[in-house]
Amino acid sequence: MMPTLSVSRWFGVSVVLALLAAGCVMDPAVSEHQREAKIRLAEAFILDSKPRAALFELLDAEKKWPRDAQVQFLLGLAYEGLAQLELARGHYENALSLRPGYSQARNNLAVVLIKEGRYDQAIAHLKRVEADLLYATPHFAAANLAWAYYQSGQPQLAEKYYRAVLEHYQKGFTKDPTYVRTLANLGRLLLDQQRPAEALEHLNTAAMVADLPEIHFERGRAYLALGDRANARQAFGRAQDLSPKSAIGQKAKAAMDAL
Repeated sequence: MMPTLSVSRWFGVSVVLALLAAGCVMDPAVSEHQREAKIRLAEAFILDSKPRAALFELLDAEKKWPRDAQVQFLLGLAYEGLAQLELARGHYENALSLRPGYSQARNNLAVVLIKEGRYDQAIAHLKRVEADLLYATPHFAAANLAWAYYQSGQPQLAEKYYRAVLEHYQKGFTKDPTYVRTLANLGRLLLDQQRPAEALEHLNTAAMVADLPEIHFERGRAYLALGDRANARQAFGRAQDLSPKSAIGQKAKAAMDAL
């Protein structure tokens, strides 16, 4: 899962050896302006799903500001976007070594650890993020805790945190992708616990916000568990129509053919 990016004012002191050899030092204001420009450009590339372009800018930035926690954090995001989890983890850890209270980096480190199956480590990091009263997006940490607990076979704790995330959005916050994922994941969890009626309530809400094949497939499963074959067929059909060649589309087709 990616958090909202923010621009920090922290920056490391960087000395350009070539300029020192020439007998001059870069104006700190110029250096800070260059750093800000690099970071903003890299953030824009990451938000536009262009991690390779971001990486090009960030590797250059790292040479100039090797002890900049934000540069390390963004490098982690870029490598994570390229599915290079070990490199992403290393840069998130670098960011935390430079700024131990950097909850954005700690949250993203936990996401990588979940992807690597290191659930206990991820949960420990997310508990620290959860305790940070200044962290601007605590629902991200809650959603990731739910995911970690679910993946580690602790459904009751997962359900607790998924419901906490939904409570956040019920206070009027904008319904973003985390909201949709939470509804879908809670629905899947409830289906696993043989609670199809509850699951369907959340899955139908998710489907009203996002018309995604994965959501419709789970709706089909819920309807089938309730004995509603007509609506199950309709839901599986929608999943197949949305993504006929994907794995989920093929699963939906197989489920529909079996009805």
